[in-house]
Amino acid sequence: MILEASQYGMTDASCIIGTPPSLAGRAGYAGVLNPNFECIVVDEHDHAVPDGVASEGLVRPRKPDVMMQGYWNNPTATLEAYRNLWFHTGDVLIRDPDGWFRFVDRSKDAMRRFGENISSFEVESVIALHPAIDEVAVYAVPSELSEDEVMAAVVFREGVDGDLAEIGRHCDDNLPYFASPRFLVSTDALPKAANQKIRKDVLRRDGVTLDTLDRGRRGRGRTARSGHATT
Repeated sequence: MILEASQYGMTDASCIIGTPPSLAGRAGYAGVLNPNFECIVVDEHDHAVPDGVASEGLVRPRKPDVMMQGYWNNPTATLEAYRNLWFHTGDVLIRDPDGWFRFVDRSKDAMRRFGENISSFEVESVIALHPAIDEVAVYAVPSELSEDEVMAAVVFREGVDGDLAEIGRHCDDNLPYFASPRFLVSTDALPKAANQKIRKDVLRRDGVTLDTLDRGRRGRGRTARSGHATT
């Protein structure tokens, strides 16, 4: 699977990683580090991990006034974000040995299923390629056994007679078995915050509803099983 990306940034720190005009872009990569910043990829104890390992990215400025100094009237959030002299992005990144970075997912949106780590960003990118899809959000819901089940909420394009089973087949054809969503639901609009970011916390809270298509547990060689979920 190939994903196109050209930069990585956040409102807290502007553009941290990108592809300058002097370099050719790489499919699936956000780019190289902006010289105004430092960036490391660390484990849960803020120790740097080897190149090629997916973990949280930490950043800090190399020069004044290129990054926010704190959250307005929220010193607790500021202290939490700026631990150990680094700003904690909450994003999972991978750094290659030659300095190119890949964005994997928001830490809170990453999923684990059948012992495999799953990026909601990658699953969303595949579903968004289907011509019937206008918007999509992928998130974890509880499994009957352990770990997570993958669920996707989709908004079909206006005038399209959406078919969730077809979206499921598209996922099976373009994703590893463990990443193909078990649950699919169609909605007129995805919940969003004032800045237009999708509220995945709302989607996770709603979980599997009566309108959700349950395709059965995803496993090696397992075919999809159609049927609506019951709660």
